[in-house]
Amino acid sequence: MVVLAALLAGGCGGGGRGAATAPVSSVSHNIDPNFDTGQTVLVTANSARPLWLVSLVGKPVTFRNVSSTTKRVVFDHAAVDSGAIPPGGTFTWRPALPLSYTYHVGAVHARVQVSSLEGASP
Repeated sequence: MVVLAALLAGGCGGGGRGAATAPVSSVSHNIDPNFDTGQTVLVTANSARPLWLVSLVGKPVTFRNVSSTTKRVVFDHAAVDSGAIPPGGTFTWRPALPLSYTYHVGAVHARVQVSSLEGASP
C-alpha cells in the first residue's frame, strides 16, 4: 500500500550530479526486470533492470553496468548525465527530491520513483 502511495505521488523534475566509477562487486539480491524497490539499477546489454525502480530520497541510487560495453545514463527532464560507464563500472546519483525521474540508456527508457516514505523501499 505504501509503495502504491509513493508511485502516485511522483512527478517529473529535479536534478543532481553523480560520478561514474571503475568496476565493483555484484548486487546482493535478485532484481525484478520490470518493477522493484531498492537503490540499484542494473544496466544490461539491452535494458535497465528494473525498468521502474522505487527508491528513497537522499539515498544514493547506483547504476551498475553489467554489460560488456560502455553505457551512458541520461535523465530526460533533469540535468543528470552519467558520462561513460565502463563494463563492470557504476554511476551513483543521490536524489534530492521525492519525484519521478525518467531516464534512458540508449533507446531504452526507464524510471526512478523517489519516495520520502521509509517503508516504500528496503
